Amino acid sequence: SDMKKIKLLLALFLMISFNFVEAQDIRIERVSDSSIDASASDILYGRLTQAVELNDLVSTDGKCRFVLEPSVNVLSIETTTTIPIKYVAEVEVVLSLVDNFRKIILSQVILTKKGIGKNTSQAVGNAIKSVKSRDSKLKKMIALGKKQINAYYKAECDSVVELTKVKACELAHLFKAV
Repeated sequence: SDMKKIKLLLALFLMISFNFVEAQDIRIERVSDSSIDASASDILYGRLTQAVELNDLVSTDGKCRFVLEPSVNVLSIETTTTIPIKYVAEVEVVLSLVDNFRKIILSQVILTKKGIGKNTSQAVGNAIKSVKSRDSKLKKMIALGKKQINAYYKAECDSVVELTKVKACELAHLFKAV
């Protein structure tokens, strides 16, 4: 019957809109700076992946609306007065959770870390490796981003539900006219 078709269409639209709300995939970018050691970049990527998943979000390598973008800035490199000489690097790890479609930053944190090594590259790498997936500042940044993502999907879901209601009414009137 016509009413069954309308109800089926409405149910389908509602299922789509509820799945829309649950989609909280985040793509994690790798540090793109060529001066950063590849192993440090890999470790940072792994720690960020773990941090995202610890906060009930899903990390993905696919195309995604929301992206966690890391960047690393070397603030200073100094040498120790010990023999053998060691290098101490201070780095700034900037983590930005971005809505890639709207081109806005949802949340951001800057972590300042220090590392020591036999050379500058190792010192910078060790500083980056000191970023922990359970860092409280990182957790707060992800929680704020998650709140922003939920608000976005709630707003979008509400508009999808309203559109669904309008389309269902239009279909009902169309079926009555036939």
